[in-house]
Amino acid sequence: MPEAAPWRTIDELARAVGGYCWLESRIFALTGSWASDDGDPTVRVFFSEVSARHAGWAAQWRDRLPVRAGVDLDALVVDPDDGVSHSLAACQSQTTAAGRLDGLISGVLPLLMESYRTLLDGAFLVNEAPVIEILGPMVWSGEREVDSGQKLVKLEMK
Repeated sequence: MPEAAPWRTIDELARAVGGYCWLESRIFALTGSWASDDGDPTVRVFFSEVSARHAGWAAQWRDRLPVRAGVDLDALVVDPDDGVSHSLAACQSQTTAAGRLDGLISGVLPLLMESYRTLLDGAFLVNEAPVIEILGPMVWSGEREVDSGQKLVKLEMK
């Protein structure tokens, strides 16, 4: 049996990057729409800040899609149909700001940050440097979002 390559192929990396671009775009759109809903202004501001940050992350992922002749970049940006996207769908189905906030900070974001850490742990500098460059700051920032969201939930429960 041939030994597996110690790195991702360009197609594997393209699928991962396209999936992350799709996820970040969905988080941007959903939290942006939730920010304009009626409700607690503090929660709305939190959603607005999350939306803006994830819009930037979606753009960074899009910039890292591998450009090759004959490959449609838009065709790479698809639902990865993984635990993160399923958690995001469950979060989207919530009808209250509290349910959405809880789903985001206890489901979506922790799963996404774990997925980013896994990608980072398996990345090779020689061929994935542009991806490595953004993963550390994304994980750090995502963990801050979770912390802020948890503090917000505690304030809301008082």
